[in-house]
Amino acid sequence: MRATLSRRHPLTLLSSAKTSLCPDSLSRILTAPPPLQSNKAVTRRTAIAALLAPAALRARQTTFDFHSGLWLNLHHVLYNQSAGKRDGRAPDLSPLTPAETSLWNTALDYYDRNLSTRELLDPEMIRIRDPLADAADQSSLAGSSLPPELRQLLENVMPAYYAHLWPAHNTKNHEWIAHVTELLDRYESALKPEFAHAFATRWPRSPMRVEMSYYTTGASAYTSILPTTITVSSWSRRNLGPAALETIFHEAGHALIPKVRDEIDRAARKRGNPLRHPDLWHAVQFYTTGELVRQHLPALTPYAVQYGMWESQWPGVLPVLEANWKPYLDRKARFQDAIAQIVTHL
Repeated sequence: MRATLSRRHPLTLLSSAKTSLCPDSLSRILTAPPPLQSNKAVTRRTAIAALLAPAALRARQTTFDFHSGLWLNLHHVLYNQSAGKRDGRAPDLSPLTPAETSLWNTALDYYDRNLSTRELLDPEMIRIRDPLADAADQSSLAGSSLPPELRQLLENVMPAYYAHLWPAHNTKNHEWIAHVTELLDRYESALKPEFAHAFATRWPRSPMRVEMSYYTTGASAYTSILPTTITVSSWSRRNLGPAALETIFHEAGHALIPKVRDEIDRAARKRGNPLRHPDLWHAVQFYTTGELVRQHLPALTPYAVQYGMWESQWPGVLPVLEANWKPYLDRKARFQDAIAQIVTHL
């Protein structure tokens, strides 16, 4: 749940929850046979996805613009497997043919040397993610801004990914979209003004783009801004159930938090002492999202509580926020006063 800045070119928004699976447009490169797996569960999930995608398209929510992109998912799978190798986890390539395995290992070698040691929010990685997200279901990556070697490697392994992994990954992505869309239908009209108040800003008029990816590696989601692009893992257990709503609003919060961050910095300069926690703004963001979503979904255990972040990253901060920030969220205190009190105690 992190964010960075990106200078991505403006995007033409697609329909909400548009699927990127389009066999006709992929026919020129996806020459592999149908999935070799005869697993009935995979077949059943694929059938479910075909039903879920139209349902998501008809959803009433207007806050987010969901995508499940073929090329971006492949990129994250290779990144995940390469990172796993460094931690001693060998990727399972058993479904692949010998020829597919050779091409796949060549791609993994490239990720080992060039990409998997970088954070996904590294500017160079954002410059890779963006054209892959834009490619969606295109039949090739020709004309993209990707490095030529990377582009060729991804095109070489795409038939194997499409045959053996993509049906299950795309299904999982659309299951997550369908689940969070139900929650958004119920709660977005209440939550958006609450978040706008909390962060002293306006909610954006246009839907925020969300790229669904089976893996994101290391974090359940990440976000770049200018413009805002949220990437969410459908595999991560941290995004399941009511936590899905917290995840998507937390990531959206990265586009809304600048005034909070600036006011914290202003109050700290006025005090004349450096902050004990330079990323205090992120603690405020975690607390705000967890508190606002929990008011509507009492079953939620906020992310920072569930995974011990108050103890590991911001010891001593939670009581200060409960005493000084929550009254502001409840509209019983002023924005500047609340932040001044937080900074005074930290």
